[in-house]
Amino acid sequence: MQLLTLPTLIFIFLNYGTPCLSLRILVYSPRMIPSHVAFVANIANLLGQRGHNVVVVDNVLRSDISNKLDLKVIEKVVKVETSANVAKLLADQSIPINFWSMRNEPEEQKKVMKQLGIIFLEQCKYLVSKEETVFNELKHLEFDFGIHEVFDICGIGIFEKLGIRKSVILSSTGMRDIVNEALGISSQLQDASILSDYGNSIPFYGIRRNLKFHSAWRNFFEVQSKTLEPLFETTSSFENLLRFSNLMFLNTHELADAHRPWSRRVHEIGGISFKFPMPLKNEYINLFNKYNSIILVSFGTTTPSFLMPEKYKNTLINTFQRFPDFLFIWKYEKDDEFTQKNKKGNVVFKKFLPQVDLLESRKIKLFITHGGQNSLLETFHSNTRTLITPLFGDQHRNAQIALENGLSHVLLKDQLANEELVYAAIKQGTESNKKLDDNLLKLSSNLKNAKQTSENLFLDTVESTYTDNLSPLNFEFYPKLYSSDQILLYLDSIAMFTLTLLTMILIRKFLL
Repeated sequence: MQLLTLPTLIFIFLNYGTPCLSLRILVYSPRMIPSHVAFVANIANLLGQRGHNVVVVDNVLRSDISNKLDLKVIEKVVKVETSANVAKLLADQSIPINFWSMRNEPEEQKKVMKQLGIIFLEQCKYLVSKEETVFNELKHLEFDFGIHEVFDICGIGIFEKLGIRKSVILSSTGMRDIVNEALGISSQLQDASILSDYGNSIPFYGIRRNLKFHSAWRNFFEVQSKTLEPLFETTSSFENLLRFSNLMFLNTHELADAHRPWSRRVHEIGGISFKFPMPLKNEYINLFNKYNSIILVSFGTTTPSFLMPEKYKNTLINTFQRFPDFLFIWKYEKDDEFTQKNKKGNVVFKKFLPQVDLLESRKIKLFITHGGQNSLLETFHSNTRTLITPLFGDQHRNAQIALENGLSHVLLKDQLANEELVYAAIKQGTESNKKLDDNLLKLSSNLKNAKQTSENLFLDTVESTYTDNLSPLNFEFYPKLYSSDQILLYLDSIAMFTLTLLTMILIRKFLL
């Protein structure tokens, strides 16, 4: 018998013999917003591929999108069908219509976020009512920890009901406002709200307005929590339960996001959801052979183009026709009178776009986008220029940060009604700009290996935290911060007292 050599034994040990304790993990994934679903599913699949036992609660708010789970590596999926109330609330499409029409002001963000909060609340109430099909399937399993994204907060209640206090918070965007408040990471006085249009800093005159954006997110959280806390019979508030979390991972990259105070238990994994591009289909190759310059147009999956106000559609199509040497490929999700009327010329409408494949082809001159976090990271990775038109949520902040960091130009939503402004923005986005190109190249180079680096960071951090560690550190003893509502009340009280005092002084001086 031939003995193995020492180098061979070392190779076998390093590649196959490294001990790894398999963990059992519960992942809560609400199926509502495609980019969020894909981000959480990517994490679940990664852990399953690593050999961990992953159980996913697939809470289906929208049945028209996939859960993105790799069933070959996921141990179990507990599916919760769509509540009749949720189906009814989503059927009228009032939320995406509001996204197209709303102004980015605190009260309008508060209104639309409340609409979203009610939808998540209704689906969670339905989940709780399905105790036999959900909790009875899970209660006999012993989980080492849970993973959830604090957007739909139902996961907090599920974990508490199952006795899971150790958990990982995910964010498919940047830091969520309520999270940094609850965990005591940083103050709302210094952090731009994720709903705001502030970037790396907040002007002094914008402090109160920024607090109002923070308050809008708190209201979104409390719309859900105030009903769900008694429903789950929790002994503590959902906000306090967040402090038992051990880790948090954000879908951001330091060169593409604002700089902020950090915690050693918070990590950036921007790029972990990057997809490998596929070869382009012949239909796109043929189109590219006809035009030297291609502009991609997509406003995401949550705000479909067919719901765009007619005045915006007409402005865009008229402006596109003023660039006859450019081909515009526009993601437009249905055939309607608008597409039938404008099919000719240099505009091509597509119900679906292989976005990553097109961006990585290096044929795209400019990407006109809503500025969602995933879309921006994918575009920066491909070293493609962007023209961002933010519509709702974190997109205004994303756009402002990209502008301040010299990575993009911005065209505000209400400017879509002005053909000259749209024309000037597209012209600016396609003209020579060495500083912009240098900034994009630097970021693109840093994102080149971001997927592998982020996967390694995530796996190493999670495994070192929960393997052979019965009591991993959490945020329990971080400082407790005043809420945005409390600070607003304090500032407004001071302003009211000062105004009253000045009024009394003036009255005494001039009238008495």
